[in-house]
Amino acid sequence: MKGYRWNQSEFPTPIGSYEAWNLDKDLCVDPSSRYGVYGYKVNTREDVESRTSRGWGGVNWADLQRACLERNSERYNKWDPGPKKPTLHIQQNQHVEFGHRKHDYRKTRLPRFHHRTAVILRSTIDMKYTTNDIHNIRAMVMELSLLSGAEYEVIILVDAKDQILPNPMDNVAMDSLKEEYLPEELRELAVFFNTKLLEDWYPTIDVHQAMYQYFQPVQIFSQLHQEYDFIWQFEMDARYTGHLYHLLEQATAFAKQQPRKHLWERNSYFYIPTVHGTWDEFNKMVDQDMADLPTIWGPVPVKGLNFSKEAHFPPPMPTAEIDTSGWGIGEEAYVITWLPQFNPANTGWPMRDVIYGFTQGPDTPRRSSPVAMSRLSARLLRMMHADLAEKGLGLGSEMSPTSWALYYGLKSVQIPQPVYHAHKWNPEELNRRANSGGPGAISAGSDSIWTWDMHHDILKNMTYMFDSEYPGRLYRAWLGKGVADEVRLRCFSQNSVLTTDSGRELTD
Repeated sequence: MKGYRWNQSEFPTPIGSYEAWNLDKDLCVDPSSRYGVYGYKVNTREDVESRTSRGWGGVNWADLQRACLERNSERYNKWDPGPKKPTLHIQQNQHVEFGHRKHDYRKTRLPRFHHRTAVILRSTIDMKYTTNDIHNIRAMVMELSLLSGAEYEVIILVDAKDQILPNPMDNVAMDSLKEEYLPEELRELAVFFNTKLLEDWYPTIDVHQAMYQYFQPVQIFSQLHQEYDFIWQFEMDARYTGHLYHLLEQATAFAKQQPRKHLWERNSYFYIPTVHGTWDEFNKMVDQDMADLPTIWGPVPVKGLNFSKEAHFPPPMPTAEIDTSGWGIGEEAYVITWLPQFNPANTGWPMRDVIYGFTQGPDTPRRSSPVAMSRLSARLLRMMHADLAEKGLGLGSEMSPTSWALYYGLKSVQIPQPVYHAHKWNPEELNRRANSGGPGAISAGSDSIWTWDMHHDILKNMTYMFDSEYPGRLYRAWLGKGVADEVRLRCFSQNSVLTTDSGRELTD
């Protein structure tokens, strides 16, 4: 991709921040500079048109990712020696194999192995892929996988719902399925599942719909593909107008540097720089507010889970108040989310009581983070898988990863991504509503920002929120498809912004 630098001092101030996690703020792109190299057609100049009209449709992106991994295999300590499994059939669990390569660091100066991350795009079998979808997927493969030397690998996870899937060993039937439902260049990226496969893996629970158990197929994918240390998950309508590798690497680096002290309390806030100051000032504010108040420090016990067997390194001190070690700094996060992580128990969040198998019922400790796009560690996914498969323990989709991190004392971090709003707000009023409640209980009461229907004037007009119509308007304006009174949005949306619900209404 190409871009240009632009002074954005007149841009509105977002919720969240670019500066807090060193996200590139001044790189601006238009559709041509962002997607031109991936096939976006520009008719204004003949040289651009001829440059972008190459035959992309016949590219096999899966083969390119595989070849990239083979060329860079020495960078990684585990790898999958065989082809990707095209479905999530439980029978394939018997054949999971992956190799390990070890260095003796006492005798060599070789760099430590790099972890590998799968980037899953969620799709359905009846999805009609638009030209913009294809451009976005090409960008993801190029920028995340091929340009990184296979640090990332893009997978399309396809929900076939109630449709019967062929035996994964039947190559003819699998090829026919892919040809019917996927564009040629995407076919080998796809992994299929259906409701029956989820039932086979999780007979202890009778709920398998994505709305309530979104992570079931991701847990299974991780179980079958143990070469990945982490898994990012995105919806097909998510868009980022900047460079994707930069986005995910900066998010990962920021999460790694966050200290554990008062981390859960910080995670519950919408960070608003015009109210909270710099990120360091915000951290100090939370630390001061939490003085002499109970805080989460290590695992939070819940009945039915033996968390002591799986707990990570214990806290270095018995309480957070006397800890001076900077515990957590330099530690990879097991969960990374893009929105706050809050206690839903006493809010009006509609999914707050979607609880399966826990004997404490509505008193079960839990945390939620709306919009299920996130990064999860393979270890956390294995815990979620085992506790559901063996004990029937589960929570609603957006409570699952954060709650399992809570139970086992694992690091979970919210990224203070810049989120823009369709309307101009007084920062203090926005903070009052978005961060209601006292220290240690932000957004945890009946007036929570997450109490449904109470704050839709805020949530439904943000650039990152499901069912918000604003990101779609903004993205269409960026593409030059907005109506006359939205043309002003096009200049604004050239800034790098992560959005959801952006691409579904686009047609070719």
